[in-house]
Amino acid sequence: MIFKGSPRIRTLLSSLVAVGLVFLVTLPLWRIRDALTLANFTLIYLLLTLVVAAWLGTTPSLIAAFVSFFCFNFFLIRPYYTLTVKDPRELIDLFITSYADFPRLAALHAGDGFLPRQLTYRGGRLVFNWGIITLAVMASLLVIVMNARTTALIPLYAIGVFLSFTISQSGMVVRLRKIGRLLPGEKVQGLETVMEYDRHWRWKMVISAFGAVCTGIVMLIFAITKFTSGAWFVIALIPVLVFAFFRVHHHYKAVARNLHLDGHHYDITTHPVQTLVLVDGVHSGTLELVNFAKSLNHPWHAVHIGINPEKASKVMAQWNAIIGEGTLVVVPSPYRQLNLPIRTYVEKLLLENPDTIIHVVVGHLAMETAWEQMLHQNSVLIFNLALNSLERVVLTIVPHQIRHKENNGHPVDQNLFKADEMR
Repeated sequence: MIFKGSPRIRTLLSSLVAVGLVFLVTLPLWRIRDALTLANFTLIYLLLTLVVAAWLGTTPSLIAAFVSFFCFNFFLIRPYYTLTVKDPRELIDLFITSYADFPRLAALHAGDGFLPRQLTYRGGRLVFNWGIITLAVMASLLVIVMNARTTALIPLYAIGVFLSFTISQSGMVVRLRKIGRLLPGEKVQGLETVMEYDRHWRWKMVISAFGAVCTGIVMLIFAITKFTSGAWFVIALIPVLVFAFFRVHHHYKAVARNLHLDGHHYDITTHPVQTLVLVDGVHSGTLELVNFAKSLNHPWHAVHIGINPEKASKVMAQWNAIIGEGTLVVVPSPYRQLNLPIRTYVEKLLLENPDTIIHVVVGHLAMETAWEQMLHQNSVLIFNLALNSLERVVLTIVPHQIRHKENNGHPVDQNLFKADEMR
């Protein structure tokens, strides 16, 4: 609907129409309030707010939502004709939580560096998969811990909601104070938006301050009266979460400083490369490792971690008999470890060759199914953890596919995927 006149007149008329629509919808709902559930009333008011937003604009829709809140409470929730709530479970219908929008909110915070970056990744269906998984896991744990008791969950919900209201409105007070210091027509770039002088900043700041005080008082009442009923958990959890958020943020900032090129020395010269082939035994997978190392045209030698002296002697004999080239170095491991001996050996090579890049080639048995893969040691992870903190060390994984299927006498080409395998 488009009204004629100045923008203020159009906004006023649109707001009056929005309020009239709320009362027009509330009247029949009031007549049939015993026939419908509160969830039905909630959906109707939400639909009304969406229609007002699409038809009349943002300001009338906000006013409609505000009036709907009080009409909902006053006419449709027991005890009638009051602004009190008899059953705490009805708060769920009063306040539409941001439960469903947690993945998007988490993605925004992750984009600012206060949560893990994985929460910003979208899946194949263009939704934030990690946020959905995190929400499902945390919500399930919360329901299990609280034994699915709504009366125990309400204080957790109410404190978080009213604290959010208090912080957001307090932030508006701070923003409006900054706007009040500007000169007429002056614009200043804020953290997210541009701040421009508003001659109505005083009464807007008063409204925001009043709202912050009201919601803050409600939050304190919930925190005090429901402290022993479970509110203590949120009171203790919020500072821990804030501390964790800032620790994540400081980590990302430190990583960004280390990756920044300004003020750093650029080293793009060519360095000699020495290749190490980690060998557990001599088999068809070992032949692939040796072929790969020889194809690089760098000096190379093989390394075997001698956990078992008898096996080490057997591997040495097989190497000389089958491979017949290159050098096989046996690194003893009397405590039957994999990570410490290889790390010590690589560190020794780095000291002996201060300008050389050490290229470590590791074999990996790639099985056809996940459960078959679990039956193997997967020592690649151990070597990766042992060497990834060393500079001038590169780790390459050479998979060796173990196939059981055949196609007319020929091995199945696992590089060709079917449609159902790509899902």
